Amino acid sequence: MVNSSDRVRTHRAQRKLTDAKVHQLLSEYAYTAATYTSLSEKHGVCIKSIGNIVNGVSYRDLVGVGELRRLAQEKATTRSAKYSTAKTARVPDASMTSMEVNLNSIQSVLDAILRLQTVLPLIVEVTL
Repeated sequence: MVNSSDRVRTHRAQRKLTDAKVHQLLSEYAYTAATYTSLSEKHGVCIKSIGNIVNGVSYRDLVGVGELRRLAQEKATTRSAKYSTAKTARVPDASMTSMEVNLNSIQSVLDAILRLQTVLPLIVEVTL
Protein backbone atom coordinates (compact mmCIF):
# COMPACT_ATOMS: atom_id res chain seq x y z
CA MET A 1 0.00 0.00 0.00
CA VAL A 2 1.28 3.48 -0.91
CA ASN A 3 1.11 6.06 1.85
CA SER A 4 0.07 9.64 1.15
CA SER A 5 3.58 11.11 1.38
CA ASP A 6 4.75 8.71 -1.37
CA ARG A 7 1.80 9.79 -3.50
CA VAL A 8 2.69 13.46 -3.06
CA ARG A 9 6.34 12.82 -3.96
CA THR A 10 5.35 10.82 -7.04
CA HIS A 11 2.89 13.49 -8.11
CA ARG A 12 5.48 16.25 -7.65
CA ALA A 13 8.06 14.27 -9.61
CA GLN A 14 5.71 14.12 -12.59
CA ARG A 15 5.21 17.88 -12.76
CA LYS A 16 6.26 19.60 -15.96
CA LEU A 17 6.56 23.06 -14.42
CA THR A 18 8.72 24.20 -11.55
CA ASP A 19 7.22 26.21 -8.71
CA ALA A 20 8.96 29.31 -10.10
CA LYS A 21 7.42 28.72 -13.55
CA VAL A 22 3.95 28.37 -12.03
CA HIS A 23 4.47 31.64 -10.13
CA GLN A 24 5.57 33.30 -13.39
CA LEU A 25 2.61 31.81 -15.25
CA LEU A 26 0.10 33.09 -12.66
CA SER A 27 1.75 36.55 -12.72
CA GLU A 28 1.60 36.70 -16.50
CA TYR A 29 -2.03 35.65 -16.57
CA ALA A 30 -3.09 37.99 -13.76
CA TYR A 31 -1.24 41.12 -14.87
CA THR A 32 -1.05 40.92 -18.67
CA ALA A 33 -3.36 40.22 -21.58
CA ALA A 34 -2.13 36.61 -21.71
CA THR A 35 -4.70 33.89 -22.36
CA TYR A 36 -4.78 30.21 -21.43
CA THR A 37 -3.88 29.43 -25.05
CA SER A 38 -0.86 31.74 -25.20
CA LEU A 39 0.43 30.50 -21.84
CA SER A 40 -0.04 26.85 -22.79
CA GLU A 41 2.00 27.39 -25.95
CA LYS A 42 4.72 29.32 -24.11
CA HIS A 43 5.12 26.82 -21.26
CA GLY A 44 4.52 23.62 -23.22
CA VAL A 45 1.47 22.38 -21.32
CA CYS A 46 -2.14 21.93 -22.39
CA ILE A 47 -4.83 24.58 -21.91
CA LYS A 48 -6.57 22.41 -19.33
CA SER A 49 -3.38 22.43 -17.23
CA ILE A 50 -3.35 26.23 -17.25
CA GLY A 51 -6.96 26.26 -16.08
CA ASN A 52 -6.16 23.75 -13.35
CA ILE A 53 -3.28 25.89 -12.12
CA VAL A 54 -5.39 29.07 -12.11
CA ASN A 55 -8.25 27.33 -10.30
CA GLY A 56 -5.99 25.69 -7.74
CA VAL A 57 -6.65 22.12 -8.84
CA SER A 58 -2.99 21.49 -9.52
CA TYR A 59 0.00 23.06 -7.76
CA ARG A 60 -2.33 23.90 -4.87
CA ASP A 61 0.47 23.20 -2.38
CA LEU A 62 2.45 26.20 -3.67
CA VAL A 63 3.21 28.78 -1.01
CA GLY A 64 2.94 32.51 -1.64
CA VAL A 65 0.69 32.51 -4.69
CA GLY A 66 -2.68 32.97 -2.99
CA GLU A 67 -3.15 36.58 -4.09
CA LEU A 68 -1.88 35.86 -7.63
CA ARG A 69 -4.22 32.91 -7.90
CA ARG A 70 -7.16 35.02 -6.68
CA LEU A 71 -6.39 37.73 -9.28
CA ALA A 72 -6.01 35.11 -12.00
CA GLN A 73 -9.34 33.53 -11.04
CA GLU A 74 -11.05 36.93 -11.18
CA LYS A 75 -9.63 37.50 -14.66
CA ALA A 76 -10.73 34.03 -15.78
CA THR A 77 -14.25 34.64 -14.47
CA THR A 78 -14.42 38.02 -16.19
CA ARG A 79 -13.18 36.58 -19.48
CA SER A 80 -15.61 33.68 -19.20
CA ALA A 81 -18.54 36.04 -18.61
CA LYS A 82 -17.38 38.34 -21.42
CA TYR A 83 -17.41 35.58 -24.01
CA SER A 84 -20.42 33.72 -22.70
CA THR A 85 -23.58 33.74 -24.78
CA ALA A 86 -25.73 32.71 -21.81
CA LYS A 87 -28.57 35.03 -20.89
CA THR A 88 -29.52 33.38 -17.61
CA ALA A 89 -28.08 30.83 -15.24
CA ARG A 90 -29.74 28.41 -12.85
CA VAL A 91 -27.88 28.55 -9.55
CA PRO A 92 -28.68 26.11 -6.74
CA ASP A 93 -28.68 27.65 -3.29
CA ALA A 94 -28.13 25.92 0.05
CA SER A 95 -31.79 24.98 0.38
CA MET A 96 -31.30 22.99 -2.83
CA THR A 97 -33.73 25.17 -4.72
CA SER A 98 -32.81 26.92 -7.91
CA MET A 99 -33.00 30.58 -8.62
CA GLU A 100 -32.98 32.23 -12.00
CA VAL A 101 -30.19 34.73 -12.50
CA ASN A 102 -30.37 37.09 -15.45
CA LEU A 103 -26.71 37.61 -16.35
CA ASN A 104 -27.55 40.79 -18.25
CA SER A 105 -29.02 42.39 -15.13
CA ILE A 106 -26.65 43.63 -12.46
CA GLN A 107 -29.48 43.68 -9.95
CA SER A 108 -30.35 40.05 -10.65
CA VAL A 109 -26.72 38.98 -10.16
CA LEU A 110 -26.40 41.04 -6.96
CA ASP A 111 -29.62 39.54 -5.59
CA ALA A 112 -28.28 36.03 -6.24
CA ILE A 113 -24.97 36.85 -4.57
CA LEU A 114 -26.71 38.28 -1.52
CA ARG A 115 -28.98 35.25 -1.29
CA LEU A 116 -26.03 32.87 -1.47
CA GLN A 117 -24.02 34.92 1.05
CA THR A 118 -26.80 34.63 3.61
CA VAL A 119 -26.56 30.85 3.55
CA LEU A 120 -22.77 30.61 3.19
CA PRO A 121 -22.17 30.28 6.97
CA LEU A 122 -24.57 27.34 6.99
CA ILE A 123 -22.72 25.65 4.14
CA VAL A 124 -19.32 26.15 5.79
CA GLU A 125 -20.64 24.89 9.12
CA VAL A 126 -22.09 21.73 7.58
CA THR A 127 -18.94 20.91 5.58
CA LEU A 128 -16.58 21.35 8.54
